[in-house]
Amino acid sequence: MKKLLLLFCLMNSLFFVISAQSVTGKIINITGEGLPGLQLQLYISPNVYSTTSGIDGTFTFSNVSDVEDENILPSGYNISNNYPNPFNPKTRFNISLPKTSVIQIEIFNVIGEKVLGNIEKNFSAGENFIDVEMNGLPNGVYFAKISVDNKYQIIKKLMLLYGSQHLQNSALRSSSTPTQSLNKFSVNNIIDSLVITGTDIKNNIFYDLPEITENNLDLGTLILNTTSTGIHCPGTPTVTYSGKTYNTVQIGNQCWLKENLDAGTMINGSNEQTNNSTIEKYCYDNLESNCDTYGGLYQWNEAMQYITTEGARGICPEGWHMPTKAEFDTLAVAVNMDGSTLIEIGSGTNTSGFSALPSGYLSSGYFWGLGGNIYIWGSSEDYSSNARGFYLRPQDNGYYFFSDNKNAGHSVRCLKDDQHLNLPQTPTLSSPSNGATNESTSPTLTWNASSGATSYTLQLSESSSFNNYIFNQSGITSTNQEVSGLVNSTTYYWRISASNDIGTSNWSDYWSFTTISNNVTGIPCPGTPTVTYSGKTYNTVQIGDQCWLKENLDVGIYVASTLMGPEEISDLTNNGIIEKYCYENNEANCGIYGGLYDWYEAMQYSTTEGSRGICPEGWHIPKSSELQELASSSVVGNDGNKLKREDQGTGSGKGTNNSGFSALLSGYRDNNGGFGPLAPHTSFWSSYSHTATYAYRLTLSYYGSNVDFDYYDKHYGYSVRCLKD
Repeated sequence: MKKLLLLFCLMNSLFFVISAQSVTGKIINITGEGLPGLQLQLYISPNVYSTTSGIDGTFTFSNVSDVEDENILPSGYNISNNYPNPFNPKTRFNISLPKTSVIQIEIFNVIGEKVLGNIEKNFSAGENFIDVEMNGLPNGVYFAKISVDNKYQIIKKLMLLYGSQHLQNSALRSSSTPTQSLNKFSVNNIIDSLVITGTDIKNNIFYDLPEITENNLDLGTLILNTTSTGIHCPGTPTVTYSGKTYNTVQIGNQCWLKENLDAGTMINGSNEQTNNSTIEKYCYDNLESNCDTYGGLYQWNEAMQYITTEGARGICPEGWHMPTKAEFDTLAVAVNMDGSTLIEIGSGTNTSGFSALPSGYLSSGYFWGLGGNIYIWGSSEDYSSNARGFYLRPQDNGYYFFSDNKNAGHSVRCLKDDQHLNLPQTPTLSSPSNGATNESTSPTLTWNASSGATSYTLQLSESSSFNNYIFNQSGITSTNQEVSGLVNSTTYYWRISASNDIGTSNWSDYWSFTTISNNVTGIPCPGTPTVTYSGKTYNTVQIGDQCWLKENLDVGIYVASTLMGPEEISDLTNNGIIEKYCYENNEANCGIYGGLYDWYEAMQYSTTEGSRGICPEGWHIPKSSELQELASSSVVGNDGNKLKREDQGTGSGKGTNNSGFSALLSGYRDNNGGFGPLAPHTSFWSSYSHTATYAYRLTLSYYGSNVDFDYYDKHYGYSVRCLKD
């Protein structure tokens, strides 16, 4: 018996199963012979019925039944069709309820196997929704069985993006049953499936069954159609190359061109193909029409474009290559070593869709074997003068390998580079580490690249069950993502999935982290607790989304301030050396309060806002907006006391240092060379130049909790706090 691809063809219209006592029919091949001994399973969720075709191909399923009102919901209940549909990998059902109810969802594939469940959620009366995610499943058709309070059920048809990996079989039709609506009650009725297996056929699936309106449904005669088009490669149904469009076919995990390659300029078979930057081909009997039918014939070196690396692109389209011996072995395993499944003529069944044709070959300048054996070059050498390929014989079902002289002309089939032929690997998370604490409220989440991935989906939730989302974004093409606006003192959970043209991986393991507390003093910046710069080590402090040095900068050569009268003057110069003042010209005060710098020196004579200035590498003089962000952060809340150390200020201006910023009242150097008192205030330069002589500053008071901003003379010497880039 031939191996047959099943496409079930009957005579009239398309229906669905609802209820009956029996289902009967007959299975024949295209010559009219009944096919006995086939195993049939009828899936009418949640039931499965089994039978075997008889000696003449007839079959009967007995005692078939289903819930008649399975897709009817009482008044007041409504479950929408899912949206989006198709989807990848999440879809949503909107649910209207007249009272508090329990919703349960189970997901089945087209042969009735449960692939996801049980999703269960309690809802109050009113408008609700539930999201379903189908990571790690092949793309195609699925069915959601939705139950309300274990009393009412409804079935929804789902389509996971990028097309089904199941056969889209022709409809079952019956001449004895009238046409029924596909959208009864404004939803798809229950759509079940018929699976037929046998020793001489592969597992075959048919879904969209007729509606049973009487005690018996006769499906009539089911004809097995031997014509197969194969399954296109998901996401790549065709490839246009060198002016010709080729179909593709997915066989196992491999994506092949469905036709022999026909690229290049025809030359006479008596001539050698040469390395001249032009692809050259032979056409059987030197007729271009034979290339149109059978593809070109190529010497091995031409096919490989004169390199000997296994798996090289050769003359194939970009993203495709000449198959290796190991890849031919993989093809053989995928078709169970049955060459007839690859052949379109003779004893071939072509159930794989590979559609091999006997295109002949060229040897010693002569064409041979059109209509005979089928020879296809691979990219593997066999001695310096020979290369390997595989061949098929239309008269049997063998799968063979050959070694031939590289000067022979054989057909070429290209194989898609394999990086996207499988689901991507499940991602692994990198940072923050699992269980990390004192994280920023705008952390950057990082994960490791997954093999085969083209994009990622990140989910962040306050629940480890991910029944709600703080952040849910797909289409991320990098391996990190900043998430902002998180709440202090909160534990978050996050996970990643990877996607490509085939589908979406399983979710990674979820990790957790906890954000910094509003009231924590002096939490070091994650990953950067200290910074050593110019011989001194500074602590860091994380305040909201910003990482600051915890101490005033103290860098440079001490220069004494000189009293020069009322005119504006600076003792610091643009000489390539960082210079500083120390309060009251006492260098020991720099060790306590940090240096004092006029704006020009702090900026190292740049006027670009956000410049590094005298800060360590990777840090900068804060912008005006960044000083404002510090003051208005949830940690500070425009309360200057939270920025001052506990021993600074008095009365309503006494520091609490809730932020850990640890500001000291450090005095200042005025524009005529004198020093002001340590109290009543202290100021910090920004990098914003308001005018040629005035720059923006932040000021804290000894007597009050205010945070003040204004513009002041650039010749004044103030403290500098550096902010991490």
